[in-house]
Amino acid sequence: MLTAAELEQRLLRFTRERLASREVAPTITVETRLFEDRVIDSLKVLELIAFVQSTLRRKIPDAQIVLANFRSIATIARVFTNGDVAIRRLRSRRPPRHSNGNASAVPELLARRELDLTPAGELVMRGHCAALCNYFDTTVRGWALELGAYEETFPNEIPVATLERAGFMSAFPQKLVPIGATAAVERRSVNGDRARPPAVCYHHYPTYSDTTLSDRGSIATAVGRCYRNEFDANSAHRTERLAAFTMREI
Repeated sequence: MLTAAELEQRLLRFTRERLASREVAPTITVETRLFEDRVIDSLKVLELIAFVQSTLRRKIPDAQIVLANFRSIATIARVFTNGDVAIRRLRSRRPPRHSNGNASAVPELLARRELDLTPAGELVMRGHCAALCNYFDTTVRGWALELGAYEETFPNEIPVATLERAGFMSAFPQKLVPIGATAAVERRSVNGDRARPPAVCYHHYPTYSDTTLSDRGSIATAVGRCYRNEFDANSAHRTERLAAFTMREI
């Protein structure tokens, strides 16, 4: 079994040779903050996880794939060779599994009126549902700010030309919600040059249009209302595909 020091050296070599840019690689140490200092991004972290698993010859449990365990090379080596206390604490906080296993809680929440589905295909959240939604958004926003992300806000509409350039119109034209239409009404033709945003990230693309990004890239986060023409009021799982919903992205 590898020691923490041995794993550190393998990770350091891999990060310098495979993950970091040529300019940044020589400056990386085992204490370098991999995310905050933008050594790796959301794609490169997958390579890093795969390398750790291959080196240790075992799969990393999903519960251990959290930002705190991959903050630096030293952290990774300590956590995955010694069973760092942070992991044990994470496991101890996990709530006991419900007796129904993977049964959905949606029917009960609807019955308690903490969750309501409008005829137009939107959810109304109250009580614990609203608090839980706010908790998750606050948590993810905190992750983004830890990574050095800057926050943006966007309007509730987007040029159709932006969606066309991003490939949305060729891939999902049937899901577009034009301005003036309701998401619950099927619209397969586009009238006008603006529509409701189907995802928050589409707003961000014009920011970098026709520009060259540095090797360190850029991190941003935003939350907004999104609309898609995919709600089916007759579906048994109609709460899973909504006409409008709130999305947070990094």
